[in-house]
Amino acid sequence: MPRTSKTKTAVTTGPRLVRKTTEGPSILAAPSSQDIASRAYEIFVQEGCQHGNHLDHWLRAERELTEIVTARPAKRVAGTRAQS
Repeated sequence: MPRTSKTKTAVTTGPRLVRKTTEGPSILAAPSSQDIASRAYEIFVQEGCQHGNHLDHWLRAERELTEIVTARPAKRVAGTRAQS
């Protein structure tokens, strides 16, 4: 036996509610190669200019700069609302 559909009433009162998404890592531009290279050089100098650890310095610099980028709070624009 087929189901009969109920009639829906079109009631649209008040503003439309939008569910707030959970805070996750914001999508920002990754640090540039130049930024990573500069930080890796600083680490190289801090560790006494010992050669042979360039990959460790690069990865540490990349990790540090990526943490800085993702730790920044997202800016909110005042007065914006979801459009229905």
